[in-house]
Amino acid sequence: MKIPVVSLLLLALPAHAATLAGLWEFNDSGNLNQATQGSALSFTGTVAATTGVSGSDGAADFAKGAWAAVTNPISANGATGTPTRTNQFTIVLDFMVPSFTDGGADNGTFTGLFDFDNGGSDADFFIRKQTGATELGVTTQWPYVGAGPTSNGSDTSGTVLANTWYRLVLASDTGVGRSVYLNGSLIGTFTAGTQEATRQSLSTSNPLRLLWDNDGETSRVLVSNLALFDGRLSATDVTALGSAGSPVPEPSSLLLGALATLAGLRRRR
Repeated sequence: MKIPVVSLLLLALPAHAATLAGLWEFNDSGNLNQATQGSALSFTGTVAATTGVSGSDGAADFAKGAWAAVTNPISANGATGTPTRTNQFTIVLDFMVPSFTDGGADNGTFTGLFDFDNGGSDADFFIRKQTGATELGVTTQWPYVGAGPTSNGSDTSGTVLANTWYRLVLASDTGVGRSVYLNGSLIGTFTAGTQEATRQSLSTSNPLRLLWDNDGETSRVLVSNLALFDGRLSATDVTALGSAGSPVPEPSSLLLGALATLAGLRRRR
């Protein structure tokens, strides 16, 4: 018996592939905090509308000290036990730091990007200015940045230049493995950490904080896309997402595209 090509595709799909759970594109200048998918963001501080990566799309310009509260749309999940936090997730962020030498917008050392534990301490993911660098040599560490490797994980290295758009991807299965990508390239992988760790996983009751830090280690940052997936994306998935400014695809569109390709192959047989 011949099995239809579409059936073969469906059989090849994993039991649960990560799906898009939240998406914010900042295209409506009069309603910057609205969600394409998920709940509206809550802004603190000065956030203004500006142009995005292509010049025809929108972005939010967060002044130094401004930040957004992001309601987590993903239920508690995890590889083992009965988790109470979101341990399996991926964050996609398209961002640009306009100037690392602007005294009014840069603290000279760290820029906090994400805080997972609802303001309990420092931000949990930073970019860090290197001494003597003309631009920003970056070392990021998850859950937080130190002067070098700590028990929380080893260094992640990359380079972020001023006035340049980047797509940063944090793909996590807390307690199993976590990976960081910059413009599609893997820049760090961690296995340290435990499931439910408050500085590595997401709360299901308190929001994720974007661009927040407890003692002002922030900079002016432009954001054109923010997305949350409900699982850890693979390296292949991250490559498929493309670079900053590329649309973040609905999972259904990826499946339909695959089906269309297979249907075309079938017709040519």
